[in-house]
Amino acid sequence: MSTIERLPPHNLEAEEAVLGSLLIDPDAIYDVANFLHPHDFYKVQNKWIYEAILALNERR
Repeated sequence: MSTIERLPPHNLEAEEAVLGSLLIDPDAIYDVANFLHPHDFYKVQNKWIYEAILALNERR
């Protein structure tokens, strides 16, 4: 089995859509923070962005 066949399921467009939604509407974090966690992101850069959004929300 090759490495490509063992990749976990992921959708980078969906990740970007979620992050974009949070940037447009910061209050949307309250809708997703209980079930969406940084480790849920496949792309590490998206994970970092989500962690930054969470950190900024804590500072509000």
